[in-house]
Amino acid sequence: MRKLISLLLAALMVVSLAACASEPAATEAPATEAATEAAAAQAATTAAATTAAAATEAAPAEVPVAKFQWTQANGIDTLFESPHRDQQHVGVFALWEPLNIPVGDGTYIPKLATDYEVSADGLTYTYTLREGVQWSDGEPFTADDVLFSMWAAIADPVSNFGAKLTDVEGYDDVKSNGAKELSGVTADGNKIIFKLTSPNSCFALNVSGIYILPKHLLGDVAPEELETYEDYWKKPVGLGCWKIDEVSFPDYFTMVPNETYYGGQSKIQKALFTSYQTGGGDALVAGLIAGDVDFAYGNNVNDIEAAKNICAQNAEMAAPVITSTYYRFFLFNCGERADGNVHEDIKKNDVRKAISMLIDREAAASCYNGQSVALTTLVNPNSAMYNSAIPAFQRDVEGAKALLDAAGFDYSQELNIAYYYNDQNTIDIMDMIVQNLADAGVKAEAHLLTGDLGVQLYTDCNFDMVYCGGSNLDPIQYYHEITSESYYTMLHAVEERGAIFDDLWAAYKTATNDADAKAAADALQVAGQENVYEFGIYSLNNVVVYNQNKLAIPDKFFNGIGQYGDWDLVNWEIK
Repeated sequence: MRKLISLLLAALMVVSLAACASEPAATEAPATEAATEAAAAQAATTAAATTAAAATEAAPAEVPVAKFQWTQANGIDTLFESPHRDQQHVGVFALWEPLNIPVGDGTYIPKLATDYEVSADGLTYTYTLREGVQWSDGEPFTADDVLFSMWAAIADPVSNFGAKLTDVEGYDDVKSNGAKELSGVTADGNKIIFKLTSPNSCFALNVSGIYILPKHLLGDVAPEELETYEDYWKKPVGLGCWKIDEVSFPDYFTMVPNETYYGGQSKIQKALFTSYQTGGGDALVAGLIAGDVDFAYGNNVNDIEAAKNICAQNAEMAAPVITSTYYRFFLFNCGERADGNVHEDIKKNDVRKAISMLIDREAAASCYNGQSVALTTLVNPNSAMYNSAIPAFQRDVEGAKALLDAAGFDYSQELNIAYYYNDQNTIDIMDMIVQNLADAGVKAEAHLLTGDLGVQLYTDCNFDMVYCGGSNLDPIQYYHEITSESYYTMLHAVEERGAIFDDLWAAYKTATNDADAKAAADALQVAGQENVYEFGIYSLNNVVVYNQNKLAIPDKFFNGIGQYGDWDLVNWEIK
């Protein structure tokens, strides 16, 4: 397995890290027009920018400030977002930490755990915790914090990370029966022992994605309140290199060095995080051009052309591309909707397959001008795990129409397509997809989700299909999302999916050699083509935009795999 992951990385790591400040942007607007547009966008967030500027000015003159954007999936009105829900801004990686961080070649960078061991039968994982670690409020970090966090990741009904622990003994008791402890995770001094019900070659990778939360502040909170408990989430404490200083919802917050951090003192003395929620992507871009933001990543800047335009209008900015396993995909809602407008045809596999055949994936990928590659399966075709025996995707309008007709599809009913990115590329792709479907007589409308995405995506589900993004260091991990263990509740048909995918997934995760792992991965991709609950559109490398004249960022950050690399924020510097 390690060899295959190494091959994957070797194939993907051809990356341009050159600054684009000197490159002319192909779609660059004249300077006067661009300045006008930037000013208009910036005006949309006047209150946030003014308040944040005041916070910067209030800082002592001798303390330079690093400026970031503040983004959260569930909004920024009153509370911070749990890292068990989403991880969308730099502050997450500065405040909380996992046991370790994957490098991408089967090895890990120690964080709260100094090392780990796996038993010969693959059923026991033992992590040795780092000693002398303190929370930013001065309380000691203990094994109980790890036991609590693993339980909480499962017990929290809106957590996105509990599914990573499905093989741990006692998972079902916590998830389904409300058990107050996860029996398969125990402590022996500074050792944390995970007991699995079956071997899982991805387990260490899964654990690395779960950030540790403080039991002394959250341990008595009911599971359904774990992400809304105001006494903690208004100003959470963590174990990372920075701690939260000042908070002004929904405008900004600041961070300063955590003097108790085990990894040494941060070189950055003050960080300002400003919300551009009101003005959206246009306001953030305007802020980067104006120099009000020193570093940005995520949906609003993950477009090479937009990044080039920022660099062309602000010579201090650079926009390196970071190789990633990030991809964009569609999920079908095969379950219920809070609004009651269930489209029964979506529950038919031939209908879902036909819809997937209609969408022009090459055209969607081309919107990112070489930054992306169209997908056939859920696996990047450059990956060593890709099933090359499957013919490359080709759009087939007539074939799709034949499947729809045979399935008795109701052409009079309109499909609802939801999306939650508000950049221009996404808007253009949604318009294109609506037309793609119309080519076969399928009516559709696309609408932007706003507000608490957790509720809209996992509770309300008022859509027939939703356009999403995701990233896993192991590309086959995407197929776990289709098994009966998936946290995507809108997929529904749990027993049906389990009968198709569970055994195939089990064969992959328990494989003990490269050949068996590849065979299982190939079989999963074949099954995914024939049974369409989720389908990929394109894989997208990540773009970050940062002020190269102000920030000195360690090279290893740019060699990471999206958010799974080592941020190493303690060693970031202001020049």
